[in-house]
Amino acid sequence: MSEASHSPCFPVHSPQNSPFLQKPLSFSPQRSPIIRNLEYTRGRKRKTSFDEHMRDDGSDEDSAEYSVTRTNVDEMDQYNPVKKLRSSLTRHLPLNKLLEPLDRSQLLSVITQLIDNNPQLKNEISSYVPKPTIQSVTNLLSNLERKLQESFPYSKFGPGRDPYTFNRVHHVLIEIQDAILEYACHFTSDEEFPTTTFSYLHTATSFIHRLPNWDDAKHQKLKQSLYARIAIYWRKAIEDAASKLGEGRIYGQLVVGDWARNLDLHNTESNGTFADAVEDFKMKLGWIIGIVPAHNFAQARISALTGF
Repeated sequence: MSEASHSPCFPVHSPQNSPFLQKPLSFSPQRSPIIRNLEYTRGRKRKTSFDEHMRDDGSDEDSAEYSVTRTNVDEMDQYNPVKKLRSSLTRHLPLNKLLEPLDRSQLLSVITQLIDNNPQLKNEISSYVPKPTIQSVTNLLSNLERKLQESFPYSKFGPGRDPYTFNRVHHVLIEIQDAILEYACHFTSDEEFPTTTFSYLHTATSFIHRLPNWDDAKHQKLKQSLYARIAIYWRKAIEDAASKLGEGRIYGQLVVGDWARNLDLHNTESNGTFADAVEDFKMKLGWIIGIVPAHNFAQARISALTGF
């Protein structure tokens, strides 16, 4: 080691005694007045924001100064990405994709409102609607029948037949009645072929048989009235079928035999409600299946043409 290293000008220190390790160096710069003012301002804003949410003394001054108006909320909503996305999807989705998730009642509501607002569209929309079929109407009546069963109040003894239960399900009974009669009018029109007409009447009358019988006789009037009114459509169907015979139509014996058996079954099930329809059938169509002599066909044809 050189002499210079032992010189008083260069004292030897151990690492532990180094003056550089006695006190940590501080690299924090002194804050300028500008920085201090900015931090103070930010602190005041945070405190004011907190006070705005916590203040609830109900004074008019505070309300005017701190409350957020509806206009401010609406302005913020327009920058909401979720709402913008939902609105964009609604605009750009095809109409069929918007209608596809809707159930029957929602679709009916849309169409009804459209026609109410644009009455001139009624005929055009009707032209696009498919005609009811036996299958589609049968499905409709089945859904109404299910709705009727679900409307019965719960009882551990099974569905009741008391006045209380009748009042609970009365609105569904009216729906079934209206549907049966409205479609009966449709399917007995001159445009329908007799096989379709008799098929619907058989289906509809079978539904009437399954309607509940009530303890109170006055509540039975709805079912009895429905029997009587559907019997009128049976007689109309028989008359129309006979008139088409006069125009050269020919029905097979198997088909007419099915009509006769179904009508006789319904007459028995309803305790003779269709007796007049049965007599009409025998007189006007019975000769096809041998119920009356074949020579009565001439008289049946005259009756069909003249109405006597």
